[in-house]
Parts: sequence; structure tokens; C-alpha cells
Amino acid sequence: MATLELNIEVLSYPDSRLGEGSYLENDHQIFLILRDFLQPYSSILFDTAVQRVFTILTQSHANFRSFNSVCLELAEQIPYHHPSQLKLTRLVWLMGRNRGNDDGNSLMDTPAARISYYQHLLEDATDNCSDPGADGTDPKRYVNYQAFLANLVGFGLWLPNPAGALYAMRGAFEEDHEGEPCAIRSAWFMGAAQWILWNGQELFKLVLLSESLETEERMHVTHNKWKGWIQKFEEVASSADVDQECRAVTARAAELMAVMESKMGFINDH
Repeated sequence: MATLELNIEVLSYPDSRLGEGSYLENDHQIFLILRDFLQPYSSILFDTAVQRVFTILTQSHANFRSFNSVCLELAEQIPYHHPSQLKLTRLVWLMGRNRGNDDGNSLMDTPAARISYYQHLLEDATDNCSDPGADGTDPKRYVNYQAFLANLVGFGLWLPNPAGALYAMRGAFEEDHEGEPCAIRSAWFMGAAQWILWNGQELFKLVLLSESLETEERMHVTHNKWKGWIQKFEEVASSADVDQECRAVTARAAELMAVMESKMGFINDH
């Protein structure tokens, strides 16, 4: 498996003393830890990486904003299909459950502190969302980021909620992408597919739950909507207006959705 070429160039800022490409000290130190930890076959253990990050934050009396910023930037760079996406997600999950260093100086020593960590992470993750190709960036960054968000939800960092999936599906299927470059159009659909590939089973559970609730309690993810998404993914999978990778990924998403509906769908059984 190839080495990941990671950077935090977007977090740099001009410094009149040091020139272009300067970084906040915490950002840079945390990046160095994560860059090595996220490499395939890295010898750095999860607990070791967590403790090293905690050490940086406690020594500088900092909150988790630097950690969040670096993680979210790297999430856009790691390919959606790469195992290090899952590795990064688990690290973020473990940070919220770690009591800190052995010296008792912890940033997570109270339930309120842990709740604050997840709340700030959710805010930062939401604020970091941008459209494919925004500001001239590689459209694949959007796809990678949607995979990361789907994995975060799948790891149970927050209560099950379809908001992220709905955002991606609306962006892909309810917006007009005619006239957009093929790479950007493909990224919209591949980004939506990530919620099926990495969180589809949990999402379908919400479909089942929603069908059992009173109308006003439903989570805006219904069985009819699920069927509609299958049809949309199938249409994209046979479209000449997207690239080959997009056709393959959306076809896989449609197949998975149909299987989950067939094998998990007890809606019409009773």
C-alpha cells in the first residue's frame, strides 16, 4: 500500500519574520504525529497517538480546535477507500473517550468536557463542508470528506441522525449539475454514495424507525425516499455524463441499498 502524501498547507499563514508557510505550533506538532500514525503499517499504536496529542494540548493549555482542524484537513486528503480513513475516524473517537495523561492533567476529566469535545467537533465538521471544486480544490476532496463524515456517524460519535446523508443526497440529486465539469459532477454523486458505502446499514435502520413513528416525529428519511435514491444511483451508474469511477461507485451503492432493503426491510412483513 502506497505511502500517504499528507500536508497542512491550507492551515499555513504568512509570517513577516519567517516568510510564507508558517503554522501554528500546535497545528504543526499534531500534524507530525498524525502524518506518521496514519501511514499504512505504522508502528504507532492508537493509545500512543492519543497520548501524544493530549500531551501537546495540555502543555499548551489549548482546546481541541487545533486537533479538529488538522484531522478535518487530512480527512479531505485521504482517499475515501483507503483504510486510513477508518484509522483517522477511530482516533477521533478515542480522543473523546480518553482520560488524558497519567499525571492526572486531563482535558476529558468531566462529562461536560467530553460533551463539549463532541459538540465542537460537530460544529467544526459542519463548518468545514464545502462543495466539490470550491476555490479551485480537487473535487475528490469532497468525496473523501463525505466518507469521513459517514464513518464518524457510523462510529457512534453522535446520536444516529440522517442529516449528513440528507445533505449529500440533496446536493447530488436535487441540485442542477448540468454544465458542470465532469469531475465536479462525478464528485457530487460519489460523495452521496459514501453515506451508503460506509453508513448505509445505520441509515436504513433510521428508515425502519421513521416508518414506525408518527408523521411529525419522522426523520425525513422514508422508505419512498430510499427507493428514490436507489433509482437515482442506478441512473448515474449508467450515465455517460460522469466518469468511470463514479459509475462504478454509484452502481455499488445502488446494489447495497437494494440488498439492505431486501434483507433488512421488514416494513411490509406485518
